[in-house]
Amino acid sequence: MRICRIIFLCLLAVTALPSLHAQTHADFEKEMVEFFNQGKFAEAVPVALKAKDAAKREFGDTSGKYILGLTNLAFLYEKTENYAATIPLYKEVAAIRKKTVGSAHPSYAVTLNDIGNSYFALKEYSLAEPFYAEALVIQKKNYGPEHPEYTIILKNIAYLYRLLNQLDRSTTCFEEYLGVVKKLKGTNSDEYEEGLNALSLVLVENGKYAAAIPLYKELAKFYGDKLGEEHEKYSDFINGLGRLYMEMADFSNAELLFRKAMGIRKKNAGENSESYAQSLNNMGVLFRKKGDFKTARTYYEQAVALRKRVVGELHQDYANSLSNLAELCEQEGDYGTAEKYYLQTNAIIKKVWGEESPDYAMNLNNLASLHEHMGKNKESEQLYRQAMAIRKKILGEEHPDYAQSLNNLAMVFGNTGQYGEAEIYYKQALAIRKKVFGEAHPDYAQTLSNLGTLYSKMGKYSEAEALFKEALAIRKKNTGEENPDYALVLDNLASLYNEINDFRAAEPLYNTVIAIRKKVLGENHPDYASSINNLAALYHKESKYGEAEKMYNQVIEVYNKTTGEETTGYATTLNNLGELYRSMGNYKTSESFFLRALAIKKKLLGPSHPGTAITYASLSALYAAMGKYALAEEFIENSNNVDIQFLQNNFSNLSESEKMLWWQDEAFGFEMAPSLLYNNPSASASFIKKTFTRQVQLKGFILKDGTKILEQVRQQGSAKLKELLNEWQTNKTTLARQYSLAPAKRITALDSLEKQTNELEKQLNQQSSLFRSNQQSTQVGFEEIQKALKKEEAAIEFIRFTYFNKSWTDSVFYAAFVVVPGIAAPQFVVLCEEKKLASILDKKNNSSSVFVKQLYRGLIVAESAQVNSKSGDSLFNLVWKPLLPFLKGVKKIHMAPAGLLNRVAFNALPVDSNTYLIDKYQLRQYSSVRQITEMQPPLQEPAVVEIVLFGGIDFDKTGAVKNEINPTNLPEAIQRNMSGGAWQGLPGTLEEVNKISQLFTANKKQVRVISGKNASEENFKGLTGRSPRILHLSTHGFSLPDAAKDKNNKASNQFSLSDNPLLRSGIIMAGANTVWSGGTALPGKEDGIVTAYEISNLDLSSTELVVLSACETALGDIRGTEGVFGLQRSFKLAGVQQMILSLWQVPDKETVELMSIFYANKLKGLATYDAFNAAQETMRKKYSPYFWAAFILVE
Repeated sequence: MRICRIIFLCLLAVTALPSLHAQTHADFEKEMVEFFNQGKFAEAVPVALKAKDAAKREFGDTSGKYILGLTNLAFLYEKTENYAATIPLYKEVAAIRKKTVGSAHPSYAVTLNDIGNSYFALKEYSLAEPFYAEALVIQKKNYGPEHPEYTIILKNIAYLYRLLNQLDRSTTCFEEYLGVVKKLKGTNSDEYEEGLNALSLVLVENGKYAAAIPLYKELAKFYGDKLGEEHEKYSDFINGLGRLYMEMADFSNAELLFRKAMGIRKKNAGENSESYAQSLNNMGVLFRKKGDFKTARTYYEQAVALRKRVVGELHQDYANSLSNLAELCEQEGDYGTAEKYYLQTNAIIKKVWGEESPDYAMNLNNLASLHEHMGKNKESEQLYRQAMAIRKKILGEEHPDYAQSLNNLAMVFGNTGQYGEAEIYYKQALAIRKKVFGEAHPDYAQTLSNLGTLYSKMGKYSEAEALFKEALAIRKKNTGEENPDYALVLDNLASLYNEINDFRAAEPLYNTVIAIRKKVLGENHPDYASSINNLAALYHKESKYGEAEKMYNQVIEVYNKTTGEETTGYATTLNNLGELYRSMGNYKTSESFFLRALAIKKKLLGPSHPGTAITYASLSALYAAMGKYALAEEFIENSNNVDIQFLQNNFSNLSESEKMLWWQDEAFGFEMAPSLLYNNPSASASFIKKTFTRQVQLKGFILKDGTKILEQVRQQGSAKLKELLNEWQTNKTTLARQYSLAPAKRITALDSLEKQTNELEKQLNQQSSLFRSNQQSTQVGFEEIQKALKKEEAAIEFIRFTYFNKSWTDSVFYAAFVVVPGIAAPQFVVLCEEKKLASILDKKNNSSSVFVKQLYRGLIVAESAQVNSKSGDSLFNLVWKPLLPFLKGVKKIHMAPAGLLNRVAFNALPVDSNTYLIDKYQLRQYSSVRQITEMQPPLQEPAVVEIVLFGGIDFDKTGAVKNEINPTNLPEAIQRNMSGGAWQGLPGTLEEVNKISQLFTANKKQVRVISGKNASEENFKGLTGRSPRILHLSTHGFSLPDAAKDKNNKASNQFSLSDNPLLRSGIIMAGANTVWSGGTALPGKEDGIVTAYEISNLDLSSTELVVLSACETALGDIRGTEGVFGLQRSFKLAGVQQMILSLWQVPDKETVELMSIFYANKLKGLATYDAFNAAQETMRKKYSPYFWAAFILVE
């Protein structure tokens, strides 16, 4: 690369005259010329300084002599490579010229170009750019685009943009330069040759191989015509052309050109030359890409041996050949030999160039990739980080190599389940590649595809699909469709469709991938085998066993011919064949394939790798189907241990929604163990304990994770963390307001705001570093829970699981683990199938008074009622009677419901005609019985206010609005509380809160009652950060079902349209009828509808107890092991310790009575549970369960 300077040193020939006076400018100039002509530039510098100063004295500081003195001195500094010293000189010249001739003068542009050249020489490329750019504009205006003065600067800035990695801008400038010099000087000129070379390199660096090919052809012809086709330089360009064809996967043309270049080099330089060794190396690369590893090895080994003889072992070319050979061994699955070669390469580079070199970082990167494939993820991460640190130091954070390090680290994180970390690094790599290369570059497409694969693993399928399609478009534009890189992205997209069981979309894509790889790579290539494997897996899922078996065996044949058996791809296909034969009932054959797969995976990946865990789970399912339960237990435990470790590594970097998506995909892995216990009544005590421990650890794990992080950030977080928390909560508040509007009225940037909020939540989790301490709950097991129990106490963990019986079924069962003091292991008790529970609990009017009274024997109703008179007995028989043999002598029970059992009022279950469970036991309800080992003491510091009570709320509209809501589209339970689409007043609630207030006032406790229009959403939210010890809310509550089927129904309530259950449940405050009826809240005012989503955004950590004296506040969506998504979850996230909620609506009179008794008990000093239990027992003596059992205490 040549940077052109427009004017050089201007030296005047001066005749020396004898003189007795002091030396003049002319004297100094003569002496300077003499030194210059002798090549004594350093000696000339001090004389030039004197000449400059003399010119200023004699001719003035704007004279031509002074400008010449500045320029000559700058030129001499350049000759001595003191470029920093030239800049102030050139800047002074520029200032003079701007003052004397103006900023549009050509001489001013010349000086700007000089300044740019100086910064360029100092590698301060970003500082050079504005000077080149301004000079270019001036000279174009003065001379036009077809003048040498313009083209010189144009070429300089083109080179500059290349070094700044602004490759599109560099391409544009070189193309313009080439067009001008072609017109001015012709295609045989040196300038045209230089421009053609430079442009071709920029296109290659920018991944535009198709555009570079015609330039390489022109250059090859240029040198062929000029020097002859037997010349070394000609061979260089046809060799380069061959590399381009190889990148385009045109292997036939690439091989022809490589062989031609090799022939010329052999003839000119001989077989013992470095150029010939380069050709051997290129042939090795070609055959490796084609999948012909045997031929590739022959060429690589020849290149290694030749370079060792010609250049020696301490040379970059020899190191490169060793690295290529290592990569080949890695692809063949010979990891030990690959590691040996990489380490040899590492030692050479370290000795010759040191550790802080791009080559050393690249080799570390290669070694890290090998460890990644070997399953040594910890070692891989360390090496990738080391390479990244070197690149950051010597290349900076905006260099493509640094982006590569980020991309590779992200792959490790993705493979080890650290999805949050992986996403961060992929996004950083994407941003750098976008800035450096633009959005049309192959590297940008690579990261898009990788991020898509990550999102697919996380269950974010729509986001993954969009990224794959964007990457496909880029690949298609760069290389066309018949290219391995295009096929890879297409394969990823097909696998996504396969994952979501969209077989009609996946199958044609798989077939296209197979066709591309067959044509480009041939049938004996590992990538072709991978394509066949993926299509076979799809046929397996479609129960096309014959086609799948044939294709899997075809894959095995390809691997045997290419990489051999000891590769992860081979092991994957063996595992797939095992699954196929298990599905076909051929268990012995299935077992042999699984065991072969396991042996390979353990050797290559290690016993604790996720890939190995897949085979553990497969073997467990097989042995369960064979009735070999001891083996099934052993392998499912191995699988679950790996998955638990992944869960711990992963969760700290995800938002709650992402955790739920991830858990939906992973939860089934923990459902095999309960099925084994169901099928094998003689399971070992050890396995029962381990299964119980797993279930306890995972129940409500996501909720616990979220609440702990929020709690610790609020209490112990840094100022930066609290600022981040505030920003996140502000965004959530904005989102909540938007979701309260009809869809047509919401802001257009809502999706963007959601993504930003999601990112903030992840940053909060990542930066808090609190997750590690939160993981102690995963260590709680049978022994810890049993130790926490007192005499006559029991713990019951209810579970819900999909049933496995030789294969996965559609049946869902409920069971319970019972723990009492003194037993060696929990008792596992199967209860019932979910459909039996649903037949009782999942009725249309399951909260109606008729339904509830009959279910819990509240009264005798007509035979036409939905539930017969035996429903309560049936419910007891299903969920409690099987437990009785294990509860002898038990008086107090700690229990955690699951699934539909969250809707059961256990205290009111009828044991016989005269007895309820409340009569036999003290029942204490938790999210997980794990909590009895984590019991929180009451808050020590008293709140400013003991209790705040909301009641007697005025729900009326704040202005006249059109009623757009059809109340028949809402659940019947809500319709009962409404009139004409508006919430009815609750006059009894004012009496309730006033009575409670009197109790607390009489006990000299600080009380605040908020009623009428003052019971606003603003006043409720105003409690955040300074909440009372007790918060009592006597109002309407709502829990809307998922109305996905009604999204096209314009009359549906906007709250019911959300897919987030926390936006479909909440409480009603003052003035809510305006927005609920379809109107709009007044500007600057809240809408009076407080969703659970909004409540979760509050800080109520000073509150021990929230009492929701509102109808059905215990209800909500039930999500797997996470329980109820509704008000109880939101108050937990807000920091509340305990909640009293209701399962159905209770009349005002009895509610007031129950609450008055409860608070009176509490004011006597009883703990919340004891006070509540005593209140229900008192009510039990007077009323049927309908009037007291609706309320449950959740801890």
